Amino acid sequence: MPEAERRAIRRVGRVLDTGEVVLLSDALGKYLAECARRGLRKQTLREKQRTYAGFATWLGDDPEVAEITRRTTGRYVTDHLLPQGHAIKTVKDSIGHLSAFFEWMLGRGEFGLDANPWRGVSKTVRASTRGTRPKRRPWTDAELKRLLEGIKTDDPLWPMVAIAAYTGMRREEIANLRTQEVAEAHLSVTEGKTKVAVRDVPLHPVIAILVTRLREQWKDGFLIPGLLRGGADEKRGHYVGKRFSHQKRALGFADETLNFTPYATRLFNAARRAESLSGL
Repeated sequence: MPEAERRAIRRVGRVLDTGEVVLLSDALGKYLAECARRGLRKQTLREKQRTYAGFATWLGDDPEVAEITRRTTGRYVTDHLLPQGHAIKTVKDSIGHLSAFFEWMLGRGEFGLDANPWRGVSKTVRASTRGTRPKRRPWTDAELKRLLEGIKTDDPLWPMVAIAAYTGMRREEIANLRTQEVAEAHLSVTEGKTKVAVRDVPLHPVIAILVTRLREQWKDGFLIPGLLRGGADEKRGHYVGKRFSHQKRALGFADETLNFTPYATRLFNAARRAESLSGL
């Protein structure tokens, strides 16, 4: 008997037993609508939508939620996700989105699920432990000095790079700093992806004068004024990121392991600080 006929017979049996059949598409519609209502970032919402659309396409029809088993999820990872050649993090992110959806259904108790077939699957996907070239590396003192000297001081990118170098803050954290979040001894990050991201960042004396000057010259309530919003979530740091990449290439930095993120930015050593940022 063809699988499609077996599935139809099972569905009829469940309808007679429980009175209803919950299709994947119906459950997904409810879940995504709830995600949108609770203010999920547009970028994250789109990632979820792409992930679920890929899973639904692979299934080939609109199955009942209860028909999706651990065997189904294992085959999807083995036969579809891994052969695409994506980075392990990308694969794990996809599994994470799918697991979150099924965990939501399990918690609601109205979709006929007894367990989350995605639970624990992410742990089975492991990156190679062989030594590889790092995806990102710290800036050297000489590179960071050359970068700052190559950016015009009236370019908003200049103070953002300087602040990042002495605080380790992310690009979007700096772009969203408001003047009232700037104190004499620290900068306050009031929003982030996790609870740990909300913190007070010590203000290094080398950039204290720069920060004070920026705060006194504010025009729109932000420490770095005039930034255009862009991207799916209308982020203030969107175009700054593009400007940073362009400026880096223009200055001859071809190494793709260098970027704006804090773990790729290292402070100047003590001997060069005064000389390197003497123009503050």
